[in-house]
Amino acid sequence: MVQNGEFAFLPADSPSLQGEKLFKRAFPDDLLASSIVIVVRREHGDQGLRPQDLKFIEDTLKPQLENIVEEQGGYATENIEQGEVSKKSNISRIRTYTDKSIGDLLQSEDNKASLVIVELSTEFLDQSNAKTVESIENLLKNDEFKKSIQPGLDITLSGIATVGRDMIRAANQSAEATELWTVLLVIMLLIIIYRAPILALIPLFTVFVSVKIALSVLAILGDWGWVGLFSGIEVYVTVILYGAGVDYCLFLIARHREELDKECTFKEAISNSIATVGAALAASAGTTMCGIGMMVFAEFGKFQQAGIAMALSLFFVLLASLTLSPALLCLAGRFAYWPQTFNERVAISAGWLTPSSVMARLMQRNWAGSLWESVSLALLKKPGKIWLTTFLLLFPFALITLACYGNLSYGLLSELPSEDPSVVGTKAVQGHYPAGATGPLTLLFSNPDINFSDSKGR
Repeated sequence: MVQNGEFAFLPADSPSLQGEKLFKRAFPDDLLASSIVIVVRREHGDQGLRPQDLKFIEDTLKPQLENIVEEQGGYATENIEQGEVSKKSNISRIRTYTDKSIGDLLQSEDNKASLVIVELSTEFLDQSNAKTVESIENLLKNDEFKKSIQPGLDITLSGIATVGRDMIRAANQSAEATELWTVLLVIMLLIIIYRAPILALIPLFTVFVSVKIALSVLAILGDWGWVGLFSGIEVYVTVILYGAGVDYCLFLIARHREELDKECTFKEAISNSIATVGAALAASAGTTMCGIGMMVFAEFGKFQQAGIAMALSLFFVLLASLTLSPALLCLAGRFAYWPQTFNERVAISAGWLTPSSVMARLMQRNWAGSLWESVSLALLKKPGKIWLTTFLLLFPFALITLACYGNLSYGLLSELPSEDPSVVGTKAVQGHYPAGATGPLTLLFSNPDINFSDSKGR
């Protein structure tokens, strides 16, 4: 139900996608879509790679890589004649310096490095590549294998598939960190604003349930083929729902607190809160859904799918904010604002703390209300000066943004940590090979009137 890679999301008329389709028609047996590159190098000494180093590549390293292929079900090209690519292995070929077609290109000019190319039949951002990359990493870390490596010989991992694996792993780690810090910040803000730890759990639980329901519904719709989903869509859904869901719950809780201050009963406070802010929440969510839904008109498929998924998910967090959150507030009753407590028809009771204690006085003082009251009074007295001051403070940042608007980074490696295997391996390649050695640009010439197999065509 989840699509991997990048080509599946490109517009049908994009040059790269058209070239890829033409390449597959011309060379149906060549399944190269990405590759893992093993860099074997000897930095010290003027001689460079020794004969025993080259023998190690052909007699030790390559057979070990072939064992990995067999463990995963064989080469991806083995079932081409039956019209089916093996689902157990995405390795299509292994090339070393002895390869008749590109072997000479795998040797560096300074003779200090040699490349072993593990060609894959899957795109560089395909999640199935991780298994193959990790298998090769485990081989290079194996103690028995290390014993066969000559002293002074260094082996590192590179290649576009390794970069893709590291990008996916970094994205997943970022998503987990984002979700964790979002939860922690929400808890801290709610405790600071309302000084009620139990109350802080209500928005979090509401959003948590909303995210699980939204992702489950999207998975079902994706399984039915009604919506398209790409790998990583859960990050977009989680972030947008935490931001919007907590905001909706805060509106409801703030109104609920105001109704209790009016000495309403708990049920009346909930009823009045929904009646007062329900329409505003629905309008806010509807506006956001329509705005995000405009992404469906984007050309890139991932943007289209993200727009549909996020707009649909907002509907669930809106429903949860108007149903689950009020229900939790009702169940919590007078304990929702603990350590302060509210009683029926009484604005606020003494609570759980001694009224004369320092903590009680701090809890009862409306710090946030006093701050916003001061801000509102200042705005009423000096609106022009405040506007001018704010404008002058923000104007330099607007100029900086305008000047740096076009400074975009399209580098893959520049966005990854410097200690990632793909970054370390790429630096090793750059020290001995020209740019594009592990990810060359392919030119495909097509002319029905020319026979490229004869001497004239070549």
